[in-house]
Amino acid sequence: GVVPFELIVVGSPEPVLLEQLRRELSPGLWERVHFKPGLKPEEVAAELPVATVAVLPTRADTSPNAVKEAVVAGVPVVSTRVGGVVDYVWPGENGFLCDPGDVAGLTTALKQAAEHPLFSQGRVSASAWDRARSDLSPERMARNFFEAYQAAQGQTAS
Repeated sequence: GVVPFELIVVGSPEPVLLEQLRRELSPGLWERVHFKPGLKPEEVAAELPVATVAVLPTRADTSPNAVKEAVVAGVPVVSTRVGGVVDYVWPGENGFLCDPGDVAGLTTALKQAAEHPLFSQGRVSASAWDRARSDLSPERMARNFFEAYQAAQGQTAS
């Protein structure tokens, strides 16, 4: 069946893409799409607790900050299997992945999320949430950056 939804887009697409979407989407579907451009970090953070699923169908991403923010907030993620995304989205634990450009795969992943007992409520398991917060804690991130810089300089990390 059809899942009722509202799509909040944090940001705004390029005008050409926006016009293409207006032409291609039905009026009923277009009414469910809302853009929130120019949000400050605290405003983005305020959107996360009300999200059911964060969706990032990108073709390329090397530092997926939107994904990191969502998993730390405990929001399930449906994204493409690119760049650093795979380090933070663990299929079945805190989201689902599909290949870039695979519309059928994205549709399947969204359906899986809508049918998942936790994801459909905008939640992930406690263990996945704890793991994400540990992996992305300020302490761990600082240590990882420090060790990377030391390695780049040819020094041994302590």
